[in-house]
Amino acid sequence: MSGWLLVLSLLALGTLAAALVRLRRFHSRQELLQERIRTSETYLCVRPMLERCRKLRVESISFRPHAVIVKLYDPPGKTLKCVFEERGLDDAEPEPLMALAQAAAEELPMLADNRKYFFKAYREEVGGDVLRWYEYMIQPGYKDKVLRERYDRIDV
Repeated sequence: MSGWLLVLSLLALGTLAAALVRLRRFHSRQELLQERIRTSETYLCVRPMLERCRKLRVESISFRPHAVIVKLYDPPGKTLKCVFEERGLDDAEPEPLMALAQAAAEELPMLADNRKYFFKAYREEVGGDVLRWYEYMIQPGYKDKVLRERYDRIDV
């Protein structure tokens, strides 16, 4: 009985080690992609829009293969877009798109704060193709707090 327990523990330990190695490789690949994405034409096109978002009230930022779309909640319904085809760029693949989303979180620290925004990865099947895209969406409580602060101010 103790022999089986030893074999099972070694097997579990080996599986855990393999999972850690795989996770480490994934993170190192993501870091490499982030370094590369910062020097890419795609990032250079998107960066001015992200810098502009520092002064705006952002509801969501969608990183789609064909564009980056920013929706604002103040003024309501306003949208900013960076369409890759209009800039002479190809559609983004899922991995570089994920790296672009991560780089945006470093460019806009508010996106990395999970009390303010949450990150979601989407996977859709469109006519046999798999479409992957990513989005930062404002947390409802944070949005309410910011809107409430606007009305609670006393104008002098």
